[in-house]
Amino acid sequence: AEICRLVALHLSILGGYTGLFIPFKPNPWQYQFQGKIPYYFIALGLLAFGCLVVWAVERSKFGTYLQAIREDEDASEALGVDTFRYKMLAYGLSAALTALGGTFYAYYQFYLQPNTVLNINHSVDIMIRPIVGGSGTMLGPVLGAFLLELLGEFSRTYFAGGVAGLNVVIYGVLLIIVVLFLPRGV
Repeated sequence: AEICRLVALHLSILGGYTGLFIPFKPNPWQYQFQGKIPYYFIALGLLAFGCLVVWAVERSKFGTYLQAIREDEDASEALGVDTFRYKMLAYGLSAALTALGGTFYAYYQFYLQPNTVLNINHSVDIMIRPIVGGSGTMLGPVLGAFLLELLGEFSRTYFAGGVAGLNVVIYGVLLIIVVLFLPRGV
C-alpha cells in the first residue's frame, strides 16, 4: 500500500498530490445520487453480494482446495492440487471484490487522494477486521467490522475530550486484548 501510495502521488494521470475529483452529475447508472440513502442500500447490496460469493466459494471444490492450501500447502501440492493456480484465482477474486468496493467508495466520496485512499492506517484497519471477527469464516469479517466500528465510535465519543490521542490508545489496547485472548476471532 505504501509503494502504491508513493507511485500514485507522483503520477499525473492519477492526479498526483491533488488526487482525482469526480464531477457530480446525478445519474443512478453512475452511482451518483442526491442523498445518502441510496448509497446505504447499494453498500448493503454489495455486502450481500460479497457474502454470497464467499458462501459459494466455501461450498465449491475451489473452496475445498483453498482450505487444504491454508492448512498445509505442501501436502496439498503432494495430493495434486495446483496451489499456485488456486492461490492466484483467490487473489483475483479478492481483487475483483476489492475493486467493486473501491469503485463504490470513489463515487460515494467523489474524490480520491492517495494519502487517504492508500494510507497504511487504512490498510491495517481493513486487514484487522477479519482477524477480530474470525478469519476463515464467512461472517467473521462482517462481525469484526461491526465490532471495531462500535469500538472506534465508543472510544472517540467517551475518551476524545480529555487527553489528545487517548481514544486511539484505548482502541489499540482493546484491540490487542481481543487479539491476545481471542486469537481465532470473536
